Amino acid sequence: MSKEFFEAVSWACDLFKDRVVDGKLDFSEFTFADAVASYGQKNGLTFSDSMLEDLAELSEEHCEFFDLCIKICSSNILSGDSIPHGLILFAFEVLQDKRKRKTPTHRPRKKNWLELWYTHSVTLLIERQFSLTLTRSDYAAHFSACDAVKNALNSLGRETKYSEIKNLMTHSDKKILRQEFAAIDRINSRSVTFDTELPMNALSPEYHIKRQELETKRMNVEAEIMRDIRTTFLPSGK
Repeated sequence: MSKEFFEAVSWACDLFKDRVVDGKLDFSEFTFADAVASYGQKNGLTFSDSMLEDLAELSEEHCEFFDLCIKICSSNILSGDSIPHGLILFAFEVLQDKRKRKTPTHRPRKKNWLELWYTHSVTLLIERQFSLTLTRSDYAAHFSACDAVKNALNSLGRETKYSEIKNLMTHSDKKILRQEFAAIDRINSRSVTFDTELPMNALSPEYHIKRQELETKRMNVEAEIMRDIRTTFLPSGK
């Protein structure tokens, strides 16, 4: 075992040690749509009606966005708030049974998106940090980044095969999933915040200037998010 590989396994153990509980990776149930919503929550971004209408449009083809729209509506109702204007038509059509959750053409995904995203991210970090090959090769028979993650998880009590990590990183069946990971990484790379306080005096010129700046920033960020989401579902990923 090379020094770099040994260090990579040790590093992966540190990253996973608090995530393995009773032989399983301990992450909350999560989907790509939840990850998009989480970005807004973390950055103080309340999605505009236009953005919500776009998400409702996505819900016609993608179950997880249907579930997200339902979650937003039900959460508002439970807290005593109105349904966001951008989701009123969606809610009306659901209640009238005119809009239904699309039945998947294949077996529904497990809601382990966050677990897979974390594992994927750690594997890529190890590949780059320790200059390992991503998968096995004649040059690095059992010393790849996938092997390092596999060894680390096994040492922590989570039974893992090399093929499981390799498939996550390279198999064609996981292509859309990896495009989702790339999209959310691009979205999260936008370190913007929307919780900036406006000037107290709503009549001051500074108030209107600041409000316009925030609204422009919101529109730009939402447009970028929707572009990233839609790009994810293109067959070519481009």
